[in-house]
Amino acid sequence: MAGTFKLNERGINSVLNSPRGDVAKDLQRRARLVAMAAKQRVGVDTGLLRKSIHTTKVARGYTGLIVSVRAPVHYALMHHNGTRPHTISKRPGRIVRFPSRGQIVFADVVIHPGTRPNPFLLSSLELAGDRSRV
Repeated sequence: MAGTFKLNERGINSVLNSPRGDVAKDLQRRARLVAMAAKQRVGVDTGLLRKSIHTTKVARGYTGLIVSVRAPVHYALMHHNGTRPHTISKRPGRIVRFPSRGQIVFADVVIHPGTRPNPFLLSSLELAGDRSRV
């Protein structure tokens, strides 16, 4: 005896595309996992960069659900990608101040040696797709 099957498109759409659906909950959970890992992997000087790492709420975008992990301090990208050696010059009316060998040094111009990259966000993103940690 053949039966009929009626697809509940509204229910499927709610599960897959609603910011309160199961997929959104999984995205948010994975984003929190990435943020926690990034906070463990980021370099710490003052702690401001670590404290700035956060997730956004799940939202609907043009291509589907979106959630992000951000570190919105101005030097986060330099920390993440590293920098080449560069010159730091004083601003008008100011002077460059930095610690060196346990003392505070003042200068008009400093040659910064650059920094090594620390891809704390990118390396943590791998955890979001890791099925063994989910």
